[in-house]
Amino acid sequence: MSRIQYRPLAAAPELHQDWHTEQQERDVTWPELFFDLFFVAAVSNLSHLFDKPKHPDVADAGRVVLYHTIIFFVWSDYVTLRTRYKLPGLLFRCIGLTLQLGTLALIIAVRDDHAWYKLLASGYAVARAAMAAAHTMTAIFIPRARLLSMTNLAACIVLCTLAIVAAWVPYGGTSKSYYGIFTAIAVSEVIMPMLPSLLFPKQNIPIHVEHFSERLGQLIMLHLGEAIIGFAMSPLAPTVQQFVAVAIAAVLVWSLHLCYYHIEPDQRDHAFGQSRFRGLLFFYSHWPLAVAFLLMGSSLRLLLGTYSGQPNHHAIVERTNEIFGGIATAGQLSMAAEHDAVAAPFEESLMLCVAYAASLHLMALIRAAHYFSLDPSHSIVKFQQRQGVMHWWNAWWGVLWLWPIPIYFIPLGIRRINNKASNHHNNYTVDFSDSYNMGSIVASATDGWQPVTVTHLLITLAAHALMLTCVESLLAHKITKTPVLQGSQDINNEAPAAGDMGPHQLGEM
Repeated sequence: MSRIQYRPLAAAPELHQDWHTEQQERDVTWPELFFDLFFVAAVSNLSHLFDKPKHPDVADAGRVVLYHTIIFFVWSDYVTLRTRYKLPGLLFRCIGLTLQLGTLALIIAVRDDHAWYKLLASGYAVARAAMAAAHTMTAIFIPRARLLSMTNLAACIVLCTLAIVAAWVPYGGTSKSYYGIFTAIAVSEVIMPMLPSLLFPKQNIPIHVEHFSERLGQLIMLHLGEAIIGFAMSPLAPTVQQFVAVAIAAVLVWSLHLCYYHIEPDQRDHAFGQSRFRGLLFFYSHWPLAVAFLLMGSSLRLLLGTYSGQPNHHAIVERTNEIFGGIATAGQLSMAAEHDAVAAPFEESLMLCVAYAASLHLMALIRAAHYFSLDPSHSIVKFQQRQGVMHWWNAWWGVLWLWPIPIYFIPLGIRRINNKASNHHNNYTVDFSDSYNMGSIVASATDGWQPVTVTHLLITLAAHALMLTCVESLLAHKITKTPVLQGSQDINNEAPAAGDMGPHQLGEM
């Protein structure tokens, strides 16, 4: 009879691996995936901070980036702890439950930090207190990790103290103090992961490269999934045009997932295995990349909602009242909304284009953490020189860095064209000749200009992403000198010998 595997009530933590040991293959555990569910809720709540009767502005984006930074680095601290140490026993599960409850309070409160600012600060303090307890346990039971754990423990205590202070700062007239404290918390969270490497490089504990990289990849997948949920849940009008736009948005997100997961280096070539600087560059690039995907998903949802006129309703009312010198009728508002639903709004287009282009540059930066070097003696550069493919290698980097640049300027062109084609102020004419004796807004486009629609913008970005994916794939074939169409001849062309295929080799169903 095989031994029953049980979970002990309490057990001492252990190192997963050390510098002199070979890292074994590791799978993501169920507790880690369960904790990710809270991060999914956090991303969803942050995305909906833009759901207001006005266009998104810098203040909204700043709040999203602030709270996302805090939640991201709480998540990364937990993931780093799990990838360094074995944490068996129900005691650590209870610590994890406390962390999850604190995170839950935090992500609920971000929906309305004006009303729930105490809940937000208290939830963050509880989450950091849970991580402090975990670091205390590792410091007690693992002498090898004591210095690292005590450093992280001290950082957690400082962050908890700041959160407690923020919870008792009156929000009303001194909200700047509240946001100032949380900005200090966010900056401290950003600095915290690099402290051990900077202060005690010889006392650092290795992470499991493949496991940590996989966890970051799963985090990016959560943000891409939120983008899909966002435009799938956008207010849909029963028109073919909107469903086509949704399909194009899906193609855009699909292309981005190809761009991110297109190149996955093995452990030998990974940035974590080359140098401390490359490893930190790889890790820190994922933080703004996650923010970019979050902003992109939010802007896609808002842009697709313009087909039903919902996101721009407040602006439409104000502008139409101004045109008619009073309160506009329902018919006038309806026709104004119909026109606005045609043109892509500038603010949402700006957020989408900047987030999309920045995500491409950040993915190029992640590739650079693995492969880029200006040192001629670097093994990667020497290998490309021996292969005689340096020109293709340089072309690849040129495409990665230069291809996204024009996207940053697309919103400026959209604003110029739509201003030409809009009915803003004196470009509107009023016609009272309809049978209902109601004023209607008649579009008078100037100089033959037609507005740039959301569909036009999405087609441009989706085509841009698809072309980048194809060009990068072709360049990868040129660099590695592999045929475009390839396969395993042993599997595709040769039948297995009699008795070679069985449950003992392929796995029993």
